[in-house]
Amino acid sequence: MADAGAIISNGPRIADKETVNHICAEVNKWMCLHSYKPKPITGRLTREITNIPLRHFVWNISERFMYKKYYNGDNRANFIKTLFPREFADTDIATIKNFKVDPSKTLIPIDEPENGSLDFHYPEDYAREVNS
Repeated sequence: MADAGAIISNGPRIADKETVNHICAEVNKWMCLHSYKPKPITGRLTREITNIPLRHFVWNISERFMYKKYYNGDNRANFIKTLFPREFADTDIATIKNFKVDPSKTLIPIDEPENGSLDFHYPEDYAREVNS
């Protein structure tokens, strides 16, 4: 799930490497089993962030999953509320299900797949970390 890590760490850096790896592992497990309940992140995000960009993050990834009937609004909302408990502590599931709030005006904008493609649209200034 390298693209999940790229979305959350290479655009606006909001988490340290350990947290990014944890998030990627949890997304990967969820991708393999829609009923998977993620283990919450334990550290704080490295940046003050509202829950709207985190909703966009989960929407952007899960919109590219097969079997969308299993990854519906309730499933996505429960996953993100469990994965990011501090960030969603005061937010109910009905509110979280509104994934496309301010779709382009946040740290992580909504990224609509084009013509069935699974590719992500990266910002012009995006620079992927190269492993040596």
